Amino acid sequence: MAKIYLDLDDGPKDDPDFYLVAHIDKDDRMSGAYIVCIRICPMWSQLYYAPEGKKGVSKDNRFFNKKNEKGEWRLVLPSMFDMNSKNYLDNAIKEAHDATAHGGVEKTLKWLTDKFIYQPFLMLFKEYVASCDSCQRTKYSNKAPLGQVSMLHVPARAWTDITMDIPKMSPVFTYCSTLYPNIPLEDDHMICFSRLWTIVYRQSGFMFLIPVSDNLTAEKCSDTFDTHVASVIGYPYYIVFNRDTLFMSDHFKDWAARKGIRLEPSTAYHPQTAGQSEIANKAILQASRACKVEGNEWLHKLSEIQLKLNSRDNTARQYSPFFSLQGFEAKLGPSSFPYSITP
Repeated sequence: MAKIYLDLDDGPKDDPDFYLVAHIDKDDRMSGAYIVCIRICPMWSQLYYAPEGKKGVSKDNRFFNKKNEKGEWRLVLPSMFDMNSKNYLDNAIKEAHDATAHGGVEKTLKWLTDKFIYQPFLMLFKEYVASCDSCQRTKYSNKAPLGQVSMLHVPARAWTDITMDIPKMSPVFTYCSTLYPNIPLEDDHMICFSRLWTIVYRQSGFMFLIPVSDNLTAEKCSDTFDTHVASVIGYPYYIVFNRDTLFMSDHFKDWAARKGIRLEPSTAYHPQTAGQSEIANKAILQASRACKVEGNEWLHKLSEIQLKLNSRDNTARQYSPFFSLQGFEAKLGPSSFPYSITP
């Protein structure tokens, strides 16, 4: 027969607010298993065997209690509470999960750690909640259904496929003559650049970095591409991009149709489609932060950043983007030591 325990004087005599809540020992063996496990627990055994009278600790023949950070008495649960093929920690997690009306991992963990002192093993809670039959039957996902993954085609040759994005950068105010020295002095004026248009060619990883302002329009976007990119390597066949309003505008779609370019926007269910742009953005942001640390603005070092990133070895391709296209490495500047040039 199960025993019900209600102890009101198990704590120190000088703490009248200490008592244990009634609990039910269904098989009359939990108390014995608790003492055995707490004595061999690598986390609490040393404190359990400490001399009597240690402040904030109370122990008797059945339970070990300790004050938490708030000065409240809490039962200490051993990190391993398993005996005779019975895992009592599973019972504790089950009770916590039921007490939260089948809440998630965080709510279940919060309920248990509020009632006990326990070094939580998050994986145990995740596994239990994930395996709860009631949760699987009654909970619904708060995420949109995932679409079927459609792999991007492999580019047939260089300059045919590109990905592009326009990440935000730290704003930089500068005169136009800083970027275009041929501007007459009387026409020079200050402008703010706060975004960077990254255009990455999928086959080689070669990138163009074009600074743009916040007031960039779709018309300016297409004109910028004509001037800075198409004039160098022509127009691509495919463009992969995220669903930026500039690229999804009617003007940009009409421009792409006139140039014979097929637009491939990422879907809302698979925003990772343009992952190559995200990887490029990560490298660009790191390089811009390094410029800031060295006392320079990213805008003033943008051409240098572009050259160095295009000359950096790509792990997957085993070559730099520049070498993949040109067949030789670019000269970045003076070197402290002589090195040979492979013809």
